[in-house]
Amino acid sequence: MCRQSAARGFTLLELLIVLSLLGLLSALVAPRMLGWVESAQQRQRLQALRQELQALPQQAFLSGTPLHWQGQPDQAPPLPSLAQSPRWQLRARPGLHIDANGMTAAAQLELLDTDGKLLRTWLWTAPAGRLLDAEIAETASYSND
Repeated sequence: MCRQSAARGFTLLELLIVLSLLGLLSALVAPRMLGWVESAQQRQRLQALRQELQALPQQAFLSGTPLHWQGQPDQAPPLPSLAQSPRWQLRARPGLHIDANGMTAAAQLELLDTDGKLLRTWLWTAPAGRLLDAEIAETASYSND
């Protein structure tokens, strides 16, 4: 009587094929996953920068000192989000002017990377200093016509 073992293991060839398929799949998925993580981090930094910009009129009011910035990226107000993202430059047209009472003049804020690529555009409204996304502001002006 011949007894054959019912428990049969995997061959080396089968294990190599499965491992190579897993390696191939991970090589395809990993770069996309890293891109997704980088994108999420950038969205978080953009949100933090926007909140810091929105707080500038209140800071000027509480400190009693006006903020006048001519809009050059190298002279931007000291914002922690800009310090954490050295590849970003903030530009304001025609400049950012916040009085000591917290009132602001209208301006367009542009966030650029070091290559000059436009990342985000915000519109600074007067006199309250609300910060609007440029796309939303354009849509709102079209709907008012």
